[in-house]
Amino acid sequence: MKKMLKKKGFLIDKITEDSFYENLLLGVTSVLKNCNFVTQIHLERCPAATVEEVSTWEATNGLLLPSDLRNFFLSTNGFSFTYKFQYDKGETDDLSCCVLGGIEINPLSQMERLVTTDTMYLTEGGIKILAPYSKIHVLAKMDDNCVVLAQFNPSKPASIWLYYKMRIFYLICEDFVTYFRMALAHLGVPGWQLAVLKATLPEWSNEMIHILAPGILENRPLVEKNELNVIDSSIFEFEDNPECDVESECDKKKPVKNKPKK
Repeated sequence: MKKMLKKKGFLIDKITEDSFYENLLLGVTSVLKNCNFVTQIHLERCPAATVEEVSTWEATNGLLLPSDLRNFFLSTNGFSFTYKFQYDKGETDDLSCCVLGGIEINPLSQMERLVTTDTMYLTEGGIKILAPYSKIHVLAKMDDNCVVLAQFNPSKPASIWLYYKMRIFYLICEDFVTYFRMALAHLGVPGWQLAVLKATLPEWSNEMIHILAPGILENRPLVEKNELNVIDSSIFEFEDNPECDVESECDKKKPVKNKPKK
């Protein structure tokens, strides 16, 4: 697992699997560990896709992946980072009294084509109609919605959209690195995409954001041009990711008395 790189005058002779994920997550694991109500942090390490696998997917689906997403799959074929948020961290594992948060990206094999009779997508200029050449693939699934990689204009690269339960496509961002960074900024809280679109968040999601990342919803641009904590797309150059789990549990403190409703 060695690779020689020369960057800005420095010679790096080895990129380890741990350092890859540490740089990819930008410290999110440490933030969650310090939260009283977060347990069972789990990171699934996926093997990288081969160049042949990526090229075959592109040829089969008639869609060239954006360079950042292509490099992502060549580093890790899919991504799964999850945790459990629960007010009362008793011995019970009952999922009815906790919420599962995290960041999920489908592997190439699950980037299925989304076939829909819905014909609308929303742009700054208003609602437009899907053209026959539109190509839409599921990047990540949500409860009633899904995040998709969509190309509505053949002259432009595919971008990241939310296919909302009202059956309209809403633009989240123009590229995958920005999407992944948004997910990290919201700590993978379920439904955070709705906050970006200024839609109504589920009660649980709204509460989790205010507990895990207070202030993130209060008049602060999510992506700032001068932000120092930036994902460097060059880290998506990685080989051999043996599967491994990361389990952790934060220090216990006294939970609040009132539990949220199911």
